[in-house]
Amino acid sequence: MKIIGILMLVGGLIGLIVGFNIDTTVASGTSGGRVHNIGLMNDKQNLLLVSSAISVVGAILVGFGSRAKPNVTSRPSTLMPPQERKCPFCAERIKVEATVCRYCQRELPPVDNFAAAAHPAGVVAPVAPDISVSKLVALGCRVTHPSEEKWEVLYPSGVTAYAYSAESLQKIAMDYSQRREATDSA
Repeated sequence: MKIIGILMLVGGLIGLIVGFNIDTTVASGTSGGRVHNIGLMNDKQNLLLVSSAISVVGAILVGFGSRAKPNVTSRPSTLMPPQERKCPFCAERIKVEATVCRYCQRELPPVDNFAAAAHPAGVVAPVAPDISVSKLVALGCRVTHPSEEKWEVLYPSGVTAYAYSAESLQKIAMDYSQRREATDSA
């Protein structure tokens, strides 16, 4: 919208410059004098009116075009800005410097101990999918990631397994490596 407004504004200004420079006089007979022609005066008036209207509309479009918000992707980003983190208790976004969550009012662990506090003892912290993928590839599997919600694991035997989270991908990797170790040792 802003580009169209700029083009209209420039076109309108050019039309105004041309309109102001139109000569509305014509030569009169033998005396060598010049008189105003009503038809040329009407053409000049029309050009000035249309050009000024186009300039005004162009200026409005430029004004509203610069206030337009940038396009936001429909898929929300999974990455948080570095100045925010998730509360390990209520999962709301809070500032990194916060010592108490403004939503659940619980005291927050320091940033360096944040991952340990998010996963209490006995709960396995989620691993990066890259670790599980590299483990499966090293065992001879083919791993593809056709969508954000799932991974496809093609075993050397031709069987396909699907993982819908990083945890399930880790479980597939651990199960397959244990099966491989069991068959290798037997």
